[in-house]
Parts: sequence; C-alpha cells; structure tokens
Amino acid sequence: MSSAPRPPFSAARIVYAGIVASTSIITLGALTTTFALGTATTAVGVPDAVALVAGAAAFIAGIGRGRAVGRPRSDQLTDQWWHEQAGAMLVAWGLMELTAIIGAITTFTTGRLTGFAALAAVGLTGLVAFYPRRGAAG
Repeated sequence: MSSAPRPPFSAARIVYAGIVASTSIITLGALTTTFALGTATTAVGVPDAVALVAGAAAFIAGIGRGRAVGRPRSDQLTDQWWHEQAGAMLVAWGLMELTAIIGAITTFTTGRLTGFAALAAVGLTGLVAFYPRRGAAG
C-alpha cells in the first residue's frame, strides 16, 4: 500500500512543527538540567561571548536566507511556491534552530543562563517570524 506524497505546503508545516518542537524540547531540557544540577548562574564569561557571537551569526544568516526567498508570483499556487522554496526555508529554519541550540549547549556545559536566555529567545522568535504561512502569503 503506497500513499500519495504530501503537498509541499502541508509537508513544510509538518517539518516546521518538528523543528519548533525539537528546539523547544532541547531548550527546556537544557534549562531543566541546569537547574536540577544546581549549576545555574547568571555569571557571564568567555563561553557566553563565544556562544553569543556564534548564535548571532547563525541568526543573521537565517534572517538573510529567509528574506532572500522570493515572494510568490500572482499566478503561482501555494504548493508551487513551496515546491520551489522549501529548501531555502528549511535552511532558514535550521539556522534559527541552531541559534537556540548554541544557547542550550552553552548553558548545559557551563550553567550560565545569560547567553542561553538571549539565544533561545532570539532563535524561537526567528522561527515564529518565518512561520510557513508567511512565506506563501508573501
């Protein structure tokens, strides 16, 4: 029994939901583990600065990639647009996820919450900004 492939827009929403869910789980897991181990601190150090620079670079690259995606033509159906742009949007979403994950890794390894909070918030906000409907709606 074979099933028909999902339309591109439907598939994009599923992938997007998976990325948001995994980012949220990793972020909450790092936060929970840090508090459970009692290593949580608001101190700032070199690892935070490195994480913020790396996270900012991923975020800026993700925003740039997301904005570079063309708007749908007036005669173009949503699924046609997603068929053409899904790869580029996946890269943008992945870079937004990377921003939050860099923060999660940093807090998990150092216990420092300052860089983590900034990167997790920015990464998740970037994902919300590039919600699948946004791309197709133009």
